[in-house]
Amino acid sequence: MKPFIRLNDNERLFIAITAMDAAASAKKIAQQLGIREHTVRHIRDSLLQREVITPIYMIDTYRLGFTDFRVFLSDIAEPTRVRTSFEKRVLQHHQAYWVARLNGAHQYGITFLAKDPCEMIDFFAAVQPHPDGLYANKTISIAGDWTVFPPSYLAPELRVRDSITTTSRVRIPPLEHQDISILEAMARNPSANIATLARKTGMAATSLTYRVDKLTEMQVIRGQTYLLNCPSLGISVYRIMVVEKGLSLPERERLRKYFYQHPNVCALLACTGGWDYELRFECANPESVEEFSQTIVDNFGAGIGSIQVSQQIKILKRISYPCAAKP
Repeated sequence: MKPFIRLNDNERLFIAITAMDAAASAKKIAQQLGIREHTVRHIRDSLLQREVITPIYMIDTYRLGFTDFRVFLSDIAEPTRVRTSFEKRVLQHHQAYWVARLNGAHQYGITFLAKDPCEMIDFFAAVQPHPDGLYANKTISIAGDWTVFPPSYLAPELRVRDSITTTSRVRIPPLEHQDISILEAMARNPSANIATLARKTGMAATSLTYRVDKLTEMQVIRGQTYLLNCPSLGISVYRIMVVEKGLSLPERERLRKYFYQHPNVCALLACTGGWDYELRFECANPESVEEFSQTIVDNFGAGIGSIQVSQQIKILKRISYPCAAKP
């Protein structure tokens, strides 16, 4: 097992400040950190080379008409060969947006993007390993909106939390084929610049820049963010599912505000189905997740129906747009 990477104070601040804006200029970051631009570039290059951070395009799939199905599987007792076959089939399915192995309340987490609910039904049939088949208890919710936050716990001295929220309440007309090609190229090449994307799509750089600018104006492209390699830093990631019962509208808003402000909550999804809220909680001390879960009960009491916690063992797949198979 490799030793954990230790970050210095400037590296922690850099990640906390740029996590929501990976394209921020060295000048802007230098002003925020109070250091020189060449030092910022050195920090960025070092973090990228050590794979502590990875840039990824953030694409608002809600605006494009996709429904976000959150699928969590439990009660699996299958031989390794069956689970391996199942994982392979899931990873190959182009509509599987995020796939992770978990431990605790659930054993797998899957995000499935679909424009037709029937595609969700077909998905389970398509990923069954043959000839054995796999049994799993499926818990499913639909995420109506989700908000991502920077890992503020790395720099507790920062008082302001940036965030990006996407919601299913806003849809746009279907995109042209060239625009879809750009989004697929971004998903397959998350660190690519305009020149590389132009080469991948076969478009002229000027034409591609124009289309990217338009997609950004439409908020289909929400910029680039950094994915944090938590395991390399000794940070554990948990998925917390919260079911509420009987909360008044003011109390519901207070609960969401509590989630928003907690430095270890790095994603919040408002859902309907098996649970009402799904949180991504990151911490170095496992006791922190237990303490956090207990504070929810202590603060909101009878308004909380249940809380389930799963530890994220390994991300198997994470893309930013459901790419069709290459011809």
